[in-house]
Amino acid sequence: YYQDLADQFNQENPNITVEVGFSSLYSAFYEDEVGKDVLLIPDFIFPAFINQELIIPLDGLIQQDPDFPYDDFYSGMLDIYTRAGQSWAIPASADPYVFYYNKDLFDQAGVPYPKLDWNWDDFLNAAMGLRDPGTGIFGYGPTIIFGPDSDYLESVVFIYQHGGKILDDFKDPTYFVFDDPAAIEALNWYSNLFTLLDVAPTKAQVLESFGDYQNQSVYQGIALERIAIWSGLLSDSGGQSYLLAPWDFAIGVLPPPGDQQPFYLVLSSAYVMTAESEHPEEAWQWIKFLTEKIGYGAYPVRRSVVQSKAFKDQVGAEIVEVVELIMEDAQYFPTELGDDIGRD
Repeated sequence: YYQDLADQFNQENPNITVEVGFSSLYSAFYEDEVGKDVLLIPDFIFPAFINQELIIPLDGLIQQDPDFPYDDFYSGMLDIYTRAGQSWAIPASADPYVFYYNKDLFDQAGVPYPKLDWNWDDFLNAAMGLRDPGTGIFGYGPTIIFGPDSDYLESVVFIYQHGGKILDDFKDPTYFVFDDPAAIEALNWYSNLFTLLDVAPTKAQVLESFGDYQNQSVYQGIALERIAIWSGLLSDSGGQSYLLAPWDFAIGVLPPPGDQQPFYLVLSSAYVMTAESEHPEEAWQWIKFLTEKIGYGAYPVRRSVVQSKAFKDQVGAEIVEVVELIMEDAQYFPTELGDDIGRD
């Protein structure tokens, strides 16, 4: 993908030659990255690149370039790569955390499809209307908390949507917060889905109903049409990539249901310029060129690209609506918090 783009860029800019290289995720910390000008890095390693002084802020280049469409980028995505008022990277692509639903199960239960602006009450009413103990159908099934590497992002989304927090500063955390009242309320509400309300399966129910497939067990339940609503990354296409055989039911896609405030998680990547670059002006032209493209493996982060006919034809109008809504308030979760994080 990037080699094809480099060939196009070189042809359009005969005075600049871009050479594409590929390296491991952490190789920029070592000597084999010396001499590189532009890197594509994921959000979770981005803070370490700043701390190790491997990259430089781009504000000067942005300000000197009146043609750079800074305002065309979704504000939430720009904020992810801003520190102390400085722009350290240009967002490249993002993979939003979304909710999926089985349209066939909704139709069978006579439950209306949820709308783009659905909230916690809408989610809970739908999940309760879809729950059928007689046929073993659960209204909701979280896909990311039952594996050997169990994650916690789902509960984090609900906590912050409810106005709670688990970190003193989400972007630059120094300690955990375990007694925030809104966070406690959100966790109680979330845990009731599995216990008091019985709309989501516990781990024991997952293993009993769908078998022990480690972190794929819930996806097995989805494929069997025993789970009506579930969550995951948009690039997962509902989880079909995890299964050997494709399913034959229709699915819908939505942002996570809302509550007190907007809060949406994404996995993203960005273009950065190395501190040792000897060609900053030329590197900047390459970065600008890359941001105009739809991107590979995830979703674009510029309004003009998301709203383009080419992108709509590629993914469909439903996905365009979801991507637009999420990108404005996008957040990334600081997964590498370090041992020095304390507690309140």
